[in-house]
Amino acid sequence: MKFSKIRFEKIGPFDNTTLDFSTGNPGLHIVYGSNEAGKSSALKYIEWFLFGIPPQNDDNFKHKFGDFLIESTILDNNSKTHLLKRRKTPIGRTILDANNCDATPLLEPMLGGLVRETFSMQFGISHAQLRAGGREVLEGEGDLGPMIFEAGAGLSNLRKILQQLEKRATEIYTPRKGELYETI
Repeated sequence: MKFSKIRFEKIGPFDNTTLDFSTGNPGLHIVYGSNEAGKSSALKYIEWFLFGIPPQNDDNFKHKFGDFLIESTILDNNSKTHLLKRRKTPIGRTILDANNCDATPLLEPMLGGLVRETFSMQFGISHAQLRAGGREVLEGEGDLGPMIFEAGAGLSNLRKILQQLEKRATEIYTPRKGELYETI
């Protein structure tokens, strides 16, 4: 699935703003701009488009919740174009196709099992997340550090190896009852 265009209509700071990815070479697109230009908001709204608008959010500072609209032209794996739109509603369908029919059966297969958390970590890392991940790397904690190391080193199973090593270390170095330490 590829975004061709995504439009933010009356949501957060946007009135009618379109990100157009249809021109140029296909592949990685970098969205840049000055501070407070809406980059983080756009990233958040792309996530909301894919996975739903959270019922509790503070993005109604300019527009009413009922006016929120995120609309996108996307290409499926067969390069077929689909116009989908997501609204914030209290109940019912929130992702619709061009005919205002439920588009969930269309979107879910295109996501290929991708969930919100994975999208956020793999495709939508914000500046704040990068800084937090850097701290985690320095402190040897969290998930972002191992993910970055895995990607850079080409190790796809680092987490599994670490879990196995931790389990083995616990087996070897757990003191027996009544002993202060175990010798090997």
